[in-house]
Amino acid sequence: MAVLAPLLAVPEIAASVEVVLGLLRKLPPSDYDCGLTLPLFVCGCMTDNVLFRENIKQRLQLIDDQTGRVPHTRTLMEAVWYRRATAVQSQPHSPFGGLDWRDSLRDQLGNLLLL
Repeated sequence: MAVLAPLLAVPEIAASVEVVLGLLRKLPPSDYDCGLTLPLFVCGCMTDNVLFRENIKQRLQLIDDQTGRVPHTRTLMEAVWYRRATAVQSQPHSPFGGLDWRDSLRDQLGNLLLL
């Protein structure tokens, strides 16, 4: 299933990730941040921007420090990045190697709850 991988290059998706991260910068960390796990995960999977990825990882780390339930989410997101980089190297003419983050979710941690 390689449906979403080419969408990373869609300007509207890149802009949406940027908007979400801009809003997160305005929102101070709080006890309610555990509700941001899923949106952060999806934004992280839908960007190849290194700065955005680092911002997302940092915010997930803050959530993890509060709740202790986020390490698998971060691990999966990083696995998506690794698999995408590997796929791009092995299939340079296919956008993002045809990797879909949902495949990684099923392969790596199929029972992960992102809520």
